Amino acid sequence: MPRPRVSSGQRLLRNILVDNGFGPIQMEYGVAGYSVDLYLPEHHIGIEYDGPLHHLTHQEDAVRCANITKAGLPLLHVTSAEVKVAKSNPKALVKKVAAFVRLRGTQCKG
Repeated sequence: MPRPRVSSGQRLLRNILVDNGFGPIQMEYGVAGYSVDLYLPEHHIGIEYDGPLHHLTHQEDAVRCANITKAGLPLLHVTSAEVKVAKSNPKALVKKVAAFVRLRGTQCKG
């Protein structure tokens, strides 16, 4: 599988999380034949950045998410709007990720 291009939004999300104690973070982590935008190995969770451009249909994305979580990787979705706010005030985003880490949810959440 060719390595997907990392977007500026994904890089910004990664930097915000690392700056707030969630490092190390792997970009474009392969699992179940898919690439997950960010992987936090210390917590064994994946984070998907939902940017303004999305290349999958809702149904395709649901299947992809189900296959990733079935493979054992809890997955959290973070929107471009959340990342935009977090540039100047990361508190809400950090709280969202910290809560997910504590729960280690197994369902695809947005």
